[in-house]
Amino acid sequence: MKRFFQTVIVLVTIHTIAFAQQDAEYSMYMFNGLYLNPAYAGSHELISMSGIYRHQWSGIEGAPRSASFGIHTPFRKEQHAVGLLLTNDRLGVTNMYSVNGSYAFRAKINNTTKLSLGVSLGFTQYLSDLTELVLPTDNLDPTFAVDRSLFMPNMGFGAYLFSNVYYVGFSVPHLINNSMNEKLEFEATDAVARQYKHYMATAGYVFGPEDAKLRFKPSILMKYVKNAPIDFDLNASLLIDSRYWVGLSYRTGGNAEGKSGDAIVGIFEFKATSALRLGYAYDYTISDLGAYNTGTHEIMVGFDFGFEKERFVSPRYVKYF
Repeated sequence: MKRFFQTVIVLVTIHTIAFAQQDAEYSMYMFNGLYLNPAYAGSHELISMSGIYRHQWSGIEGAPRSASFGIHTPFRKEQHAVGLLLTNDRLGVTNMYSVNGSYAFRAKINNTTKLSLGVSLGFTQYLSDLTELVLPTDNLDPTFAVDRSLFMPNMGFGAYLFSNVYYVGFSVPHLINNSMNEKLEFEATDAVARQYKHYMATAGYVFGPEDAKLRFKPSILMKYVKNAPIDFDLNASLLIDSRYWVGLSYRTGGNAEGKSGDAIVGIFEFKATSALRLGYAYDYTISDLGAYNTGTHEIMVGFDFGFEKERFVSPRYVKYF
């Protein structure tokens, strides 16, 4: 049954579109905050770019693969900021491409704290090459007889409060609940496939003096979408010698009652040069899927360049790395 796993993956995709978390998840989300929140734009106080590639559930054919690239910068006396986010998510024979532009207005609360309000505008192009599937039956469902394509415009909103030692953020990356049934020509059912609103909340705090050899940063990410349980990423990281980040995360995965969660994640990031940052994360799956894969790999490359002056810096960019 060639490509049977891809068949299963596509069926799961359709179910996911209708009922659960739809956006790709990144273990190193803290290193590309623009993916979660348009108000994050400009928070590094210089021109900053980063890219993340994620290969999920290694060993399962057709399993998710995701990539994102973001670039953002402040301008006009640093009161305004703009950003651009490009993403690609591949699941079996399904590809989703997204382009989003962001704008943020930043107000200085005091000498150490800023409040940023951001909006984003963009689109997602959904492409599904269903004719490539080899189904384990001779009775071909008409749903899988032709390729599918869908263009979905959207917009988002976010707020981000940050200082030199903490940050708190809230965002809704997709404000429009795009209906997909009619556009994808699926038969009408009680379950309407939609691009649902995702609600994101983040917070983090950096403990220890700036010149300390060892600093501690706990952080949390909460994700909620209609018809799915609330999902949490709980992270604890150590900053060593102002250059290395070593972290451990636990992802609940919105598992059913009695389950242990989704994954335990190890994260390593270091400052290779004054401008270049490199990172790697490994997810060890602890859900039922753990028996069928060898884990998830994620790599990150970041580059910062710009203003040669003292900067107001958030702990998520962390001038300490």
